[in-house]
Amino acid sequence: MSATLTAATAFTVRTSTLHEGALASGQRVLLGGSAAIAVRKPDRLAASVGSDLGSFTLSYDGSTVTLLNPAANVYAASPLSGDLERAVGWLEDRLGIDIAVRPFLAADPHAALVAGSETTGVLVGRSVVRGIAVDHFALRNSAVDWEIWLEAGSRALPLRVSLMGRGEDSAGRITIDFEDWNLSPRLAANAFNFVPPPGAVPATLALRPEGASP
Repeated sequence: MSATLTAATAFTVRTSTLHEGALASGQRVLLGGSAAIAVRKPDRLAASVGSDLGSFTLSYDGSTVTLLNPAANVYAASPLSGDLERAVGWLEDRLGIDIAVRPFLAADPHAALVAGSETTGVLVGRSVVRGIAVDHFALRNSAVDWEIWLEAGSRALPLRVSLMGRGEDSAGRITIDFEDWNLSPRLAANAFNFVPPPGAVPATLALRPEGASP
């Protein structure tokens, strides 16, 4: 998997996410979301996201990141530079946006997924995800129990990831399905450039302080 993703200079993928949440009453609910993601290395990213918690689009062109709230027709931008690994880290740390493909954009996806010597894992076995044969692995470290289902064969692309925090304050299980991987997409030259829609209103991003806890 790591070799396949490292070798890809661009890709597109769709994701669907389910994670446990809680209402103000304390009732547990299942929250869903989906995203369409396009990547061109070393520093281009575009995503369209819709979920129970809201929707947005994201554009990163190597020098600026822009987010649009389509429901309110409001957008905000911030200067940002660096490769995808750095940019996605900034998005998560400063804006609190979870990027499902973050470890798969690292220079070494394998190292990003099993960071630290404490990670252990086992092969659960061969199974099927959406009609595709997969190898199912279960891994854990001091903070998280997680699983990954990799397409059987030489590409070994991830088709599903599921994780559950091990602490008492765990937010609940999160499961992400990856569909329609395309490692040779035809992407327009301006696919990552943001153009405000008619009537869109500019705003300012509310950034977390550097080094702040999530």
